[in-house]
Amino acid sequence: MSNPRTSQCVDRIIKVAVGGATLATAAVTLGAPSAPAGAVGSAAPGVTSNSLTVGTISTQTGGLAANFGSLIYGEKAYFQYINALGGVNGRKIDYKYALDDGGSPSQFNQLVSTLVNQDHVFAITGVASAFFTPNLFVEAKIPTYGYNVSNNWAGPKNLFAAGGGGSTQYLPGAVPEVAYLVNKTHSRSVAILAYGIAASAASCQQDGKGLTAAGIKVVYTDYKIPYPGTTLATDIQRMKQAGADFVLSCMDVQGNVTMARAIKQYGLKATQFWLSGNDQSTLDQNESLMQSVYFYIAHVPFLAPQAEYPGLKLYLSVMKKYEPKYVTDEVAGSPPRSSCRE
Repeated sequence: MSNPRTSQCVDRIIKVAVGGATLATAAVTLGAPSAPAGAVGSAAPGVTSNSLTVGTISTQTGGLAANFGSLIYGEKAYFQYINALGGVNGRKIDYKYALDDGGSPSQFNQLVSTLVNQDHVFAITGVASAFFTPNLFVEAKIPTYGYNVSNNWAGPKNLFAAGGGGSTQYLPGAVPEVAYLVNKTHSRSVAILAYGIAASAASCQQDGKGLTAAGIKVVYTDYKIPYPGTTLATDIQRMKQAGADFVLSCMDVQGNVTMARAIKQYGLKATQFWLSGNDQSTLDQNESLMQSVYFYIAHVPFLAPQAEYPGLKLYLSVMKKYEPKYVTDEVAGSPPRSSCRE
């Protein structure tokens, strides 16, 4: 691998291109990241003798912002923490490209071109958007760390199992968790809802196949709900007619709350499993709707005993210092599923 960007790719993804709650699991063992001497040459794009310039593209405005917007605050806090400890191999992280694609695929592609071809960043440390294509990332061989929620990350082999590896595409799902919860709640029939976009539908479609293969009865699916999920009444009525008593949702917070309201309105007695929505402000505003709701949490819960999880203690202390408004924000605190291109 002759390109200076891609030598020591794993090392740099761990030590440079991490964001949010990765701090809770990685920083405890790694301390202040420091690459081996000479691992990142100053000739690499975005690298000087004393700085590393990195970029981020996320959806910070528009209807999808709730799912993606606050990721940058977890990144910013982490980079400030690392810079306070001396940076990476003596280089401070220059994090000044927090770009907003507004939930627009065309805008996303334009921002990628700007970062790669105009700003010559060393790495893209956070791709938090439902609408993206990796073409320019692959062509530039730029270390990239981002959400992997569709087949867009398929293609050339990469160093992470999720989203790469050649012919077999893995779409992160929640089959074991859902199967466990279905049995735990003594549910019998599952309904699955998702938006008609790959970032939502692809994962839930895999879950539906996996649950059926596991012998769990899936009685209703709708993977084509128009965003933002304001027209769910018909789905809920059909789920009730089908006898569903467990609902798996791959929608965002807004769609989930609308779904819960319709479930209550039409008297559907069902356990709900949301892949997103475990946000304190959402819980405070919708307490009556969020009974019998379970959440998918891919990190140590914020309320876990800090004495048992020193990484969590470190994460919370850093967030309180640098980004206090986002201490318990799950998007800021959850590292996106990653891909590092060779």
